[in-house]
Amino acid sequence: MKAFKILLFLFLLGLIQLALFPLLSFQKIKPNLILTGLLFLMFKSKTFSQNRYFFLILAGLFWDSFSSSFFGLNTLSLLVIFEGLKHLKDKVFNFHQINFFHLSGLVIFTTLGYNLLSIFLNFLFQSNFPFSLNWLGLFLEGIENVLILFGLFGLTKAFKITY
Repeated sequence: MKAFKILLFLFLLGLIQLALFPLLSFQKIKPNLILTGLLFLMFKSKTFSQNRYFFLILAGLFWDSFSSSFFGLNTLSLLVIFEGLKHLKDKVFNFHQINFFHLSGLVIFTTLGYNLLSIFLNFLFQSNFPFSLNWLGLFLEGIENVLILFGLFGLTKAFKITY
């Protein structure tokens, strides 16, 4: 049942990301709700931690099916980023004792890392890829992701939702 709730949660986040956020973007800057939702599940769900590859691949393939880049690049980027986060979780951080500043920095770092990896992979597989990097936009996207992540934490606490 918990796996079904996680799948439904990821599906709803994907729909919102793909249908609503393009309309709300400001100067092509929009938060990455799928990445933020996966980060949220990494902190809140034991079921996600035990089956993270399944959920990452499923979320990535759903995202790839509506993406304009090569099929599988979002999935590959998610797998690489979350494997790095798993390594950080095991070797560096104790995620149960993480504070607001650590979490904010981790979300911004993950957002930057995901976007840079996606740009690199698109550039690698697509010779005519228009390479442009907006550092301020990436940082603002990270800030938006931090706000969304804390909003998700607040909603689950307010409505006593468990994963």
